[in-house]
Amino acid sequence: MPDRPWAEYFFNAVREKMVRGQEEHGDVSLDRDASDLVEEMMEECVDIAGWGAICWMRLAELLSDIKEAEAKLARLRKRAAEMES
Repeated sequence: MPDRPWAEYFFNAVREKMVRGQEEHGDVSLDRDASDLVEEMMEECVDIAGWGAICWMRLAELLSDIKEAEAKLARLRKRAAEMES
């Protein structure tokens, strides 16, 4: 596998999550019906979408703040250049 540090981090996180799940719940996941697991995954997808929406809103606010700061910086640079002239 090519050098991808994020891949090792991700797979370690998955492994740790599975170990914690086994410690908390035993091996019951292996015995659950496939339909139960699909429903569980669907619920997780909804959770991910919800958290994604929250992250998107926060990023939109940050982007707005960054654009405002860039506009202010441009005005300050323009004023500084005028003062040097």
